[in-house]
Amino acid sequence: MLSSSYLKLEDKLVAVTTRQNEIQQLHKDYNWFYSLIGGLVVLIIGIFIGHFLIDGELIIGEYGVNLYTEVVSIIVTVLILDRINDYRAKQQLKKRLVREAGSQSNETAKSAVDWIRHEGWLTTTNGLLKNVELKYANLNRADLSRANLQQSNFHRANLEQVDLHKSRMQESSFIGAILRDADLRNSLLNGTDFHSADLENSDLGDADLQHAVLMSANLHNTNFSRANLQHANLSNAIFSGTDLTHANLAHAIIRSAYLRDVNLRSANLCCAQLVGVLVSNTVLPDGTKWTPNTDMTRFTDPNHPDFWRPDDKLDATE
Repeated sequence: MLSSSYLKLEDKLVAVTTRQNEIQQLHKDYNWFYSLIGGLVVLIIGIFIGHFLIDGELIIGEYGVNLYTEVVSIIVTVLILDRINDYRAKQQLKKRLVREAGSQSNETAKSAVDWIRHEGWLTTTNGLLKNVELKYANLNRADLSRANLQQSNFHRANLEQVDLHKSRMQESSFIGAILRDADLRNSLLNGTDFHSADLENSDLGDADLQHAVLMSANLHNTNFSRANLQHANLSNAIFSGTDLTHANLAHAIIRSAYLRDVNLRSANLCCAQLVGVLVSNTVLPDGTKWTPNTDMTRFTDPNHPDFWRPDDKLDATE
C-alpha cells in the first residue's frame, strides 16, 4: 500500500513537472511572437516620445524628425527580424532532428533523440516525434522514456534494448519492428500495431494494450504481468515462457497460437476467443497446471457453471 502511494505521488509530481515544461516550451516556441509585440510596443512608445520631443522643440527641423523616425524604425525592424530568423532556424533544426532520429545510423539517431530531449521537445503534448515517419530507424538502446510517440510509424525499426518506459504510443505502428529486451513498462499502447514485431524478452508490465494488434508477434519470454490486453488481437503469436500473470485478456482474440510454458496465473480471460489454441505446460488463471482434460471455457465463458475469474478484476462484460 505504501509503495503504491509513493508511485501515485511520483506520477503526480511527474505530471506537474511535465505541465511546467510544456508551458516553458510554449514560451520558447512563441518567443518570436512576444518579440513582435515588444517591437510594436517600442514603436508606439517611440512615437509618443518623438511627439513630445518635437512639440517641445528638442528635435528641430525636418532633418531631425526624419532622423529620429529612421532610428526608431531600424531598432524595431532589427528586433523583429532577429526573432523571426531565430524562429525559422529553430523550425529547420526541428526538421533536421526528426530526419536524423529516423536514421539507420545508430549514433546519428540516438544523438538526435538526446538533442530533442535536451530541448524539451520529446515528452510534451506536441512532442517532436509525435505522428512522424521513423521507418527503418536504428534506435537501438535509445532513451525514449516518457516520450510522446503517438501515431508514429516505426515500421521495421530497430528498437532493441530501447527505453520506452512510461511512453505514449497510442495508435503507433511497430509492424515488423525489433523490440527485443525493450522496456515498455507502464506505457500507453492503446490501438498500437505490433504485427510480426519481435518482442522477445521485452517488459510490458502494467502497460495499457487495449485493442492492440500483436498478431504473429514473437512474445517469447515477454513480460505482460498486470498489463491490460482487453480486446487485443494475439492471433498466431509465439507464446513461449510468456508471463501473463494478473493480465487482463478480456475479449482478447487468441487464434492458432501455441501456449507453451505460459504463466496465466490470476489472468482475466473472460470472453476471450481461444480458437485453435494448443496448450502445454501452462499455469492456468486459477493456479493449476493445464492438462489434456482442462476445459478452457471455464475461464472464458461467463455462462459456464464453473466459471472462474480473478476477484480483483472488473466485470469484462460491461
